[in-house]
This record gives sequence, C-alpha cells and structure tokens, in this order.
Amino acid sequence: MFFAKSPNVLAQEESNIPSPPNLITDEQLTVNKTLFGDTILIGKDILIQETINGDVFAVGESVTVESPINGDLRIISIRAEVKSVVDGTFAFISQNIYITSIGEINKDVYGMTKDFNLEGRIGKDLNLGYSYDANIIIDGKIMGNFFYTESRPDISEQADISGEIRKIAPYEPASSKADFIVVRIFYTLVLLVITIFIIRTRRDILEKAVSEVESKFSKHLLSGLISAGVIVLTGFLSFASGAGIPITLILAGYVAIVAYLSPIITSVWIGKRVFKTKNIGLIQIISGLLIFNLITLSSALSVLIYFVSTALVLGYITRVYLKKN
Repeated sequence: MFFAKSPNVLAQEESNIPSPPNLITDEQLTVNKTLFGDTILIGKDILIQETINGDVFAVGESVTVESPINGDLRIISIRAEVKSVVDGTFAFISQNIYITSIGEINKDVYGMTKDFNLEGRIGKDLNLGYSYDANIIIDGKIMGNFFYTESRPDISEQADISGEIRKIAPYEPASSKADFIVVRIFYTLVLLVITIFIIRTRRDILEKAVSEVESKFSKHLLSGLISAGVIVLTGFLSFASGAGIPITLILAGYVAIVAYLSPIITSVWIGKRVFKTKNIGLIQIISGLLIFNLITLSSALSVLIYFVSTALVLGYITRVYLKKN
C-alpha cells in the first residue's frame, strides 16, 4: 500500500499492474501524476489533475476532478465539480455538485445534495435525493432514467433525457445499488460522528479497547463466539417459553447495537496501523473508516469481516464485564 503526506503530489510509479489501495492525505491535495489502483483521498481542497486508474473515494471540503477516473467515484464534501470523464458510477453526499459541460459519467449517478447542476452527460440513470428547498438544474444529457425525491427540478429545453422522469418516495430506492451505496455513506458518517464524540469525551476507553483487542485478539474472538452462542441459546429458549419474548427482544437489540458499532474499534485499529502511531486522531479515524468500508464494499469476505469484528467487540465487552463482577 502507498501512503503520502506531502504538499503537492503524491503518487505511485506508473505501472501496468494494479496496486493495492493508495491512501493520500494532505490539507491542499493535488494529484498530478497518474495513479494505479483504488485510491482514497482525504484533505481540505482536493484537485485531481491526472488520470486515476481505479475507484476513488474522496473526503474533503472541495473536490475538483479535471482528469479521467477509470473506475467509480465516491465523494463526501461540501462542494464538488466534475470536469472530466468518470468511467464508472458517481455516488456522493455533498451540498453542491456541478457536472460541467465537459464532465461525463459513463454509468449511474446517485446521491444526496442541496444544489445540483448538470451540464454534461450521464451514461445511465440519475437518482437524486434532496430537500424541498434544493436548487436542481438539469441542462445536459441523461441517457437513462431520472428519479428524484421532492418537487420537480428545473429541466431546461436543452436537456436531453432518454428514459423515464419520475418522483419517488425518499425511502423508495430507484435501484438496489444506489440505495445500498447511499446507505453505506450515511453509515460511515454516523460512525465518524460517534467516534469523534467518544474521542472528545472518553478517549481513554476507546484507546484501551483498541489496545486490548489488538494484544489479545484470539481471547476476545473466542469470548465473543461463546457469548454469541449463549445469547442465541438464551434468546431461543426465552422466545419458546412465550413469557420471555421481551428478553429475546432485549438480547436481539443488544447484539444489533454491538454489530452496528463494531467497525469503530476495527477502523481505529486500521488507522493506527496505517500511520504507525499509538495516538488516535481525526486522520486515523477517517482513514480507518474509509479503508474498512472499501474492503467490505468490494470484498466477497465482507460478511466474515463484519462477523469477526462483531465477535471481537462482543468478546471485549464480555471480558470487561466479567472482570468487574
């Protein structure tokens, strides 16, 4: 894996062999050399001036794409501008999105925004979620369908939409993939907010948990598997008795919460390993969460990764409880 933290760029030597994910962080981040492999960009102002051959996940205040991306593009930002070709899909959560007249997305576009301006071309469907007071302008080409969640947007006479134009309910996915990606982005943001809150209020608890899980991996995993077995058995017996249904619901809720939050510890551990530091900061948190989501989004082993992560956290909680009692 390639990591960099220099003012301007930041790249791996050109090669015809795809590399593992690149991780590049800087406040003013400019990509001015060709990159190969999936790439994670974290900075305040991100500018892509050379081709990236792989998927791109960018988090920043502003993101500007001026060169081709031969893969999917995912953005979390305040504003983003696409001035080149994205060969895959484009997913985003951003206050302002602008696809210029020379911007092209060859596959689907989906996301949440307040201001959206399309002058370029979208090769497949456009799925937009936005608030009632959003400013949505369609002045380019959509080769597929256009689905939106609020009042009909401003579609100019120059716009060319080949497929269906339809308003959908906010909870009605226009496509399963679009729904899945947007939910995952929101999930990542929720985990990020929770992790930052823990860091600012009880940093010691999180640091201890990460250290314990790392140093006693097998013990916590075994404890988690045993705990999961006990919980399942107890829940089944309680449900079978009828009178114990509330207990079953409580146990199910407990496991669901642990599973939902378990990536926090795993992601922080990944971030620490990436930067080879004992300290936990914002860069470590964001990097860890993005890498965790990138792995579980594209890997066939995502279910196993989530299972192990949940078992580790469940085991840690169980061992802490037993020590105190």
